[in-house]
Amino acid sequence: MCEVSGEKVWQKLCEDEEFQKQLESVREVMRPFVEALPMLLGELLDTPVTLVSICQAKVKFLRYCLEHDFISKAYEATPEEALGFFTREIYASMLENTFNQLIDLMEEQIPQLPTLLQRMGLAEQDHLLDSAGFREEARELYLLGELIVGRLLLVQPMIIVKNSE
Repeated sequence: MCEVSGEKVWQKLCEDEEFQKQLESVREVMRPFVEALPMLLGELLDTPVTLVSICQAKVKFLRYCLEHDFISKAYEATPEEALGFFTREIYASMLENTFNQLIDLMEEQIPQLPTLLQRMGLAEQDHLLDSAGFREEARELYLLGELIVGRLLLVQPMIIVKNSE
């Protein structure tokens, strides 16, 4: 069984250059959500990394964030001058509605992903290696067939946390 703690996942995420570009106040809002990942993904921690398992982890994380008001909290932590035209409440409401619809759609489509890749003539391994954004350690573990979801949280949690691409 893969031993993963929320603190270890948080520490690894804080090392990520892309994550460091976020506003410090927003990073702090993210902390309890990130630290919840091991508990949240409990049944997936020992699952080999595949396109399906990554998507399942992302959906669980997004659903958890929505259910625990992450979007509103993140907008509250964002300076007023960074918001632009809409109010915090409008931004949060728009994003929550959009994410709810996207998550529902993703949940329906996840089981179809291997078939979809096959129809497109893509091998899952090639797609993951080209598109997932694995850095060196995650990539090596994946190629050795040793990358499981829990280990991914310990070497490159941004793969699961980042949902903008």
